[in-house]
Amino acid sequence: MTGCPNGCARPYSTEIGVVGRGRDHYTLYLGGDADGTRLNREFADHVAGGAVAATLAPVLRAFAAERRDGERFGDWCDRVGVPALRARFDPDPDGRRRRGARRSPVGASA
Repeated sequence: MTGCPNGCARPYSTEIGVVGRGRDHYTLYLGGDADGTRLNREFADHVAGGAVAATLAPVLRAFAAERRDGERFGDWCDRVGVPALRARFDPDPDGRRRRGARRSPVGASA
């Protein structure tokens, strides 16, 4: 978790990245790898600090139920696809949070 969007803490290559978006709001990224060699992708934007755990909980439950033997969380997200996870677990069901252009982190190709 970092409050700065510049990436010095390397939140864009983690299995779960939580990047400050403003006062008590965050962008959640999923699908990086443990070695830091694959960038993650935006899952949810403008999530209130108190809602981060609740937003991730259904995804983590699905991972626990669906992962392959030895598969890590970031690898599972990459295999299933972050856009598919976003559609399946709609992190913004009421449409009130701003959803960016479903962009990859800074420097990643689309």
